[in-house]
Amino acid sequence: MLPHPQKNSKCNVRSNVRLFNFTRDRWNLVLMSNGRFQMFLSLGGALDVYLRKHKQTIDKRERLYMTMGAAWGMEYLHRNCILYSDIAARNCLYDNKKTVKISDFGLSRRGTTYRMKTAKKMAIKWMAPESVSKFTFSLKTDVYSYRVVHL
Repeated sequence: MLPHPQKNSKCNVRSNVRLFNFTRDRWNLVLMSNGRFQMFLSLGGALDVYLRKHKQTIDKRERLYMTMGAAWGMEYLHRNCILYSDIAARNCLYDNKKTVKISDFGLSRRGTTYRMKTAKKMAIKWMAPESVSKFTFSLKTDVYSYRVVHL
C-alpha cells in the first residue's frame, strides 16, 4: 500500500500511473482502482531496463514518443502543483503499448519548491546542481532532471 494515496489519486493522466494501492509480481504490475483490479503492464517494465535491453533497436520516432510521454506526465504534475523531485528512467514505466508512465511518487511533494531538511540517499546523476549542493528542489530542478533522463 502506498503511504500517500490521496496525493497520488490526483495523478490520473495517460502519462502517469493511476495510483491507489498496488501489488507486484514477476510479470506485471496490478493496480487497484476503486476496488477493481486492472492489469497495467503485461509486457514492458522499467524504462531504464527497456532502454538497456533494446538500445540498438529503438528508432528516433520511438525515442520521441518516450520523451513526449514523460514530458506530458511532468507537465500534468507541475500544472497541479506537484513537485516530483526524482525523475529518472528507473522511475518511469514503459508498457506494451509503448507508453511511458511516471511512477514512484515517494519523494513527490505538493507545491512548487521544497528544501530537504535531512539528507537522504539519492542518485545525483539525475539531480540539478542546486539540489545536490543546497538540498533544494523546484519545478526547474524537475525540468533539469527530465533533460538528463533524455540525453
